[in-house]
Amino acid sequence: MKKQLLFPAFCLLLLQSTYAQESSACGHWAGVFFTSETFLTNTFSDSICLDKKGNAVWVGNNSIVNMDSESGKKKFKLGQLTGYNDGANKYKYFYDEKDEDGYFGYFKIEQSQTLIIYSQWYLHGGDIFFYSKGMEGAIKVLTKKNLQRDFANEDFIKEIKNLGNTERSREAALKVNEIVQKYFEKK
Repeated sequence: MKKQLLFPAFCLLLLQSTYAQESSACGHWAGVFFTSETFLTNTFSDSICLDKKGNAVWVGNNSIVNMDSESGKKKFKLGQLTGYNDGANKYKYFYDEKDEDGYFGYFKIEQSQTLIIYSQWYLHGGDIFFYSKGMEGAIKVLTKKNLQRDFANEDFIKEIKNLGNTERSREAALKVNEIVQKYFEKK
C-alpha cells in the first residue's frame, strides 16, 4: 500500500521539479508595468520569456503595446501602462494634461543617472531627446533653454552652451549628465 502511494507522489514531485526548471530557465524577459511602483522597482506586472520563439513586446499603430506569447496576444492602449520593457530597452509613459503642445507617449530611457535622459522617435525627424529630474519627474525636451531654467549656475550654463544640439544629437544629449554631475553631484 505504501509503495502505491509513493509512486504517484514521486511522479508529482518530478513533474513539479521539471516545471520549475522550465519556468526559471528563461534568460531574457520582457513585460509591462501597470503602476509607478512596479515600474520603479522593475517588477513586471505581466511578462513573457523572449527565449521562446515568437514571443515579443512591441509597439504598433497608435502606440498600442503588443505582447505576443504562446498563451496568446495582449494589447495595451496608449496610457494604459506606466511603461514597458521590450527585452532590450525600458520605456516610460508620460502625458502632461496641462501642456497642450507637450510631447506624450512612451519614452525610451537612454540614461538613468542624475538626470533621466529619454528619446522618442518621430517619423519626420528621427530621435528627439528629453530629460527629467528623477523617474517620477515631468519629462521635458532636452533644450539648453530648459536646462538653464532648471539649473541656475553660470559655469554649468556656459558648458552646456558649448554642446551641440542637445535636442537632436545623441552624442550631445548623453554628455549632459556628465556636465550635470560635474556641477551638481555632491563630492
